[in-house]
Amino acid sequence: MYRGVFCLIFLAALSTSCTRATGPLSRPAQAFLLDLEYRHSPYPSDELGRREQQCERTAPDGLALPRLNTNRPLFVRWQLGEGSPLARALQKQTSWMVLDQSQKDGPYDLLYVDRDLDGALADESSLRCDAEAEGGERHFRYIRLAAPPGRPEAKYCLNVHIRDRADAKVVRLEAACWYEGRLALEGREYQCVLADANANGQFGDTSPNPYKADIIRIAPADAARRPDAWTDRTLHAVGRCVDVEGKLYALGIEPDGTRLQLTPAGPLPLGRVRANRAIVELSLAGTQGHFYCRAEEGVIAIPGGEYVVHRWCMERQDKESGRLWRLIGGVEPSSDAPGLRVLVKERKESVLDVGEPVLALVRCRSTGQDHYLEHEFVGRLGERVTFLVDGQPAPAPQVRITNADASYDRTFSLEPG
Repeated sequence: MYRGVFCLIFLAALSTSCTRATGPLSRPAQAFLLDLEYRHSPYPSDELGRREQQCERTAPDGLALPRLNTNRPLFVRWQLGEGSPLARALQKQTSWMVLDQSQKDGPYDLLYVDRDLDGALADESSLRCDAEAEGGERHFRYIRLAAPPGRPEAKYCLNVHIRDRADAKVVRLEAACWYEGRLALEGREYQCVLADANANGQFGDTSPNPYKADIIRIAPADAARRPDAWTDRTLHAVGRCVDVEGKLYALGIEPDGTRLQLTPAGPLPLGRVRANRAIVELSLAGTQGHFYCRAEEGVIAIPGGEYVVHRWCMERQDKESGRLWRLIGGVEPSSDAPGLRVLVKERKESVLDVGEPVLALVRCRSTGQDHYLEHEFVGRLGERVTFLVDGQPAPAPQVRITNADASYDRTFSLEPG
């Protein structure tokens, strides 16, 4: 049984555009520099990010196309970062892809990508999607791009996934490459991973929305390679600063991902955020940085700025069983969530209202004689909420369905998925 209801409210207004954390790096005194090595895989970690967008049906002007099978091709606009090596090689910030059909009225199972970065598709051969299409998705994995000799150096690996939606075809672009290295920082060794989470070919983007920024992980070298998603505090949306085990550093990143720089930030003016005493942790992210803060009596202190609430956590101990229940909520990757934003003012205190309820929603979708039940916990502002018991997902809730004369009486467990 779920005991208690919680919700956390945050109000502010922000845009969601991406900006650069830095440009080319110059080393000030006391700075720590790290050269990173290029890595790639057709199956990158889910935590490294991705982005979704709709396909377009109109061909862009001046784009040289290959001979296509279909008269209904779909076009994918890949918007690159201004400082991206790919954009430098192309001499523009937009690269196009085109989806084709191998059979009339069949699925879009062929993809053309400008892999040699010459701005044309006419010279490209088609890529065929994976044979297996899970859940109706079609996957084009491990697309390697590289500029030929004599052009500005550029290399990148990309995964492209396409799925059908009621109103459109949607593509998901996913970086299949990243940079990593070992960093000696004030007497301790750390493993650093830098990911192009918004898949625009450029490393080091910041954004008011943590799911639209790039990602950096700085963890002790002996830490787990894939930590628990609910308790990990080493994975950060890129910002101007980064917190490494309680110490703040100004963060600089080369746009091509090959180098980063950490400089002790020194004292910064902080603002206080006061929430309900039941709040034990707040994770706030914005262009200033991404901070995981343990709350003391519901109060945290962080550098002033505009933030999105990436995660909040409340705890309650069951007096009878002694089991620890944790309630975790936050912004969804696809949401701009205006209610989950907060303005922290330097040397001032912002108050966050905590109230009820968290709602248990059950939706029924019917197709002929088949009925499908969907369940989720949501906060007052629509944020997804998750229950954990002693660090594990709570038992699935159950729903009982019966008719008027009780000739039908069944109980279903609403398991995830």
